[in-house]
Amino acid sequence: MKKCVYCKTELKEDVVLEVCINCGRGIWGEKMFNTIVKSMEDADSRGSLMQGSVGSDNQGKKAI
Repeated sequence: MKKCVYCKTELKEDVVLEVCINCGRGIWGEKMFNTIVKSMEDADSRGSLMQGSVGSDNQGKKAI
C-alpha cells in the first residue's frame, strides 16, 4: 500500500501523488494542492505521467 511521503498515512493505490490531503493542503495550500492533483490526474489519463521519470518523453517534449 502507498503511504504519504510526509506523515506515512496509508493512501489508496490509485492516487497519482504520494501525499495525503492533509499534508498536501498544509504544504501547498488547498487551491494549489487541488491544482497539482488535477494536473497529475489529467497527465495520468493521457498516459504522459511516468512515475520516477525526470526529463523528456520519447517525442523529445518535456515531461509533465
